[in-house]
Amino acid sequence: MTDTGTQMVTVELPWNIEPDASSVINIQQGGHKWTVVNSCFDGTQRVADPVATNHNQTAACGVSHYGGFQYSIVHNNLMTDLRYGLDVYNYGDTENEQHSDFEEHVQPAYFNTYSDNMILNSTYGTHFSIAGIDTTDVADVGAFGSIFQNNTTSNINDTAHWNAGQDTTLRTELLVYEHNFDYGAPVNISVDLGYNTYTNGNTSE
Repeated sequence: MTDTGTQMVTVELPWNIEPDASSVINIQQGGHKWTVVNSCFDGTQRVADPVATNHNQTAACGVSHYGGFQYSIVHNNLMTDLRYGLDVYNYGDTENEQHSDFEEHVQPAYFNTYSDNMILNSTYGTHFSIAGIDTTDVADVGAFGSIFQNNTTSNINDTAHWNAGQDTTLRTELLVYEHNFDYGAPVNISVDLGYNTYTNGNTSE
């Protein structure tokens, strides 16, 4: 895409599928093909603050995809003392000046990989959610084809892996949870309006 206007979008390469008069063009603000690897995210000081007497009073997060991201990799990181270790928050953007109804369009989070991370002493291990979008005009898949693989969670206060769509029309689809290990979380994997979620070889004790 090289230019945008109120009623026109100019693309650099030809469309794979030619749009027609009924097509909705979603101009996305997000990330594409970025990586977070071999890093340490320690929220101890934030969580230990006297004002924040427990994990639920901080939004501290190790790695957050806020909006739309595709083909990203989060691999082999250590995350401790946070509200969320990994947080994928899919939302409608309300700050586009040319398109006042931009919040009506999903910011897609597709085909991301989260692997071999260790998440300790936190409220949630991984959190994948869709929120803040008016679904009266939108029926779409907010999250699709992402993989959570070989992650380790320990001493999680609430849920090790939480997958939450917004409602039946705006949902997550084909998320994969495979060979993850959890020690001690009250809930290992929670799926709420996550369609065709695949789980395989996950263990907890």
